[in-house]
Amino acid sequence: MRGWRAIVSALFIGMTTGVCHGATTAADSRTTLVIATRAEPNAMDPQFSTVGTNQATAMQMFEPLFTRDAQLRLQPALALSATRVSPTQWEFALRPNVKFHDGQPFDAEDVRFSLDRAANVPNSPAPFRSRVANISKVEVLGPLLVRVTTRKPDPQALVNISTVMMVSSKLGARLETQQFNAGRAAIGTGPYRFVRWVPADRLELLRFDQYWGDKPDFERVTVRYMTADAARLAALESGTVDLIDAVPVFDLESLKHKARFELWQAPTVTLLYLGMELERDVNPSITDIEGRPLKVNPLKDLRVRQALSLAIDREQLVDKLLDGMGIPANQVVPKGTPGFNGEIPREQFNLQKARSLLAQAGYPRGFRLTLHAPNNRYPNDALVAQGLAIQLAKLGIQMQLDTVPKNVFLPRASKREYGFYLYGFGAATGEALHVMRSLLASPDPRRGFGSNNRGHYRNALVDRLLEQASAAEHGPALDALVGQAAAAAFADVAIIPLYHQQASWAGRPGLAFTARRDERTLAQNVSRAPTPERSRP
Repeated sequence: MRGWRAIVSALFIGMTTGVCHGATTAADSRTTLVIATRAEPNAMDPQFSTVGTNQATAMQMFEPLFTRDAQLRLQPALALSATRVSPTQWEFALRPNVKFHDGQPFDAEDVRFSLDRAANVPNSPAPFRSRVANISKVEVLGPLLVRVTTRKPDPQALVNISTVMMVSSKLGARLETQQFNAGRAAIGTGPYRFVRWVPADRLELLRFDQYWGDKPDFERVTVRYMTADAARLAALESGTVDLIDAVPVFDLESLKHKARFELWQAPTVTLLYLGMELERDVNPSITDIEGRPLKVNPLKDLRVRQALSLAIDREQLVDKLLDGMGIPANQVVPKGTPGFNGEIPREQFNLQKARSLLAQAGYPRGFRLTLHAPNNRYPNDALVAQGLAIQLAKLGIQMQLDTVPKNVFLPRASKREYGFYLYGFGAATGEALHVMRSLLASPDPRRGFGSNNRGHYRNALVDRLLEQASAAEHGPALDALVGQAAAAAFADVAIIPLYHQQASWAGRPGLAFTARRDERTLAQNVSRAPTPERSRP
């Protein structure tokens, strides 16, 4: 296996050396940074999609009112403070002397425009609507003062608003995503400004020297999109790029012992899970043994969902397919994250019990099931999908695989074309409530719940607990309500949690890098190290 990877790497070295126009030389390596990343965004519009890849790209050019540090703690950004002046009103004092990349000043009208627009971006595969659904009015009280009124008391308003990037109101009310993609509207307040985006190839950025905050070390940045693991590693080894993310898990151990590379690792809040169609009976992903449509969707039966979960050996997936770079999961967030419920039992592998439950549900011979998965979004995602298919086949399920690139997978998943799929969700807000409301609450655009509940799971108890949690102040009461909702949802096997992954990055000597728990690879988090000291994970 390692010999084969060496051959592939050698081929990719030749390929990347020949085609990459972003390679640095000794003369420009102090001013130019080239990053190779595994996944690319599907738009430059910072309000088009809540998906982490899009938001990581946006964070280099755009900013919210409050941001998250590497440990996902809330920090002031374009707002200096947020004051809750009544149960339904928040006032935001904005940072003075902030400019957009085109020289226009940032002010309260931009906040009003941005919060209004975030609810109505067409064709979004993962909309921001849920983050702003409770806002009834945004008032400009002065050039640097904004009042946000919610329809009902909302202690979570600050968390939700902090996920929305600010865009310039001067761009006009008819602002479309395509204008961002073409660069005409890709005008933010962030540390880097847009130069050029070539889909499936690269994003070019230039340092914004009028940035209000700390100036990044590197003047020019090229982000190369390299979905193949061997290509990214080969590009790093050849010096074509300076930093890569999603280091191939089977190469981590060897990189740790090579002095010519720096390595950074971080536990993340990203959950890999299996989602299921739980509303409709007919779905092409699910048929009987002979391939005929079933009159009743077997995934609606709790015993079937329990059987599928019991038939998965999570420890084996993590150890064999991720080389230990993950933690088996039993809920949406890992231990230590607000909202984690320590009383939810650990997911156990028990094939005998799984077979018994499947027979009790009326499927002693099993049925046919297609597992849909991305093949370039998460470390070894296609390999994990293969491992899952093998494990579930032992249950008696006739498994088929459909793995496609992320930019193909996500729109189809959002259209609910899949009955059974592998995907991930990260608690980028640093707590569980947001994830629970997005993934497990009944879809309700009016309330902004269930925006990523692609299987249309519904549970009245879960909804009630999440509604109560959304109205609770931060603290033990909020965490208890979220924990109770998690216990109810996972006892019902709303989704099948698999593992929380760990992230890794590698770079050339002389670089310092801040690894984030949300896995976002940001150019402003890369700097020149004072001395090329060896960094150990």
